[in-house]
Amino acid sequence: MGFASYPLVHGLEGVRGMIAPVFAGVAGMRHRRVGLWIHDDATLARGEVTYKRHDKSTVAIPFMTYFQFADERIQYTYVYIDVAPLYAVDSIPSA
Repeated sequence: MGFASYPLVHGLEGVRGMIAPVFAGVAGMRHRRVGLWIHDDATLARGEVTYKRHDKSTVAIPFMTYFQFADERIQYTYVYIDVAPLYAVDSIPSA
């Protein structure tokens, strides 16, 4: 699995280890699918994920996910998203 600019991981434990800090860093999230393209053994999903931060603010970020299938199971997943807005500081207090 590939997610944003994180290094590729393999297997269920690798995926869990990669996404656990992402999930811990937010209070919640919801996804809205914008498009879905299915072709042979691959699927592309385009959408928007809205993250709820722990300070109760929200940020919506577009994403594209590519799924590659083999033997009716997901073989590879690549999530193309820029998560920088999730961690951006909206305002910096003046000194």
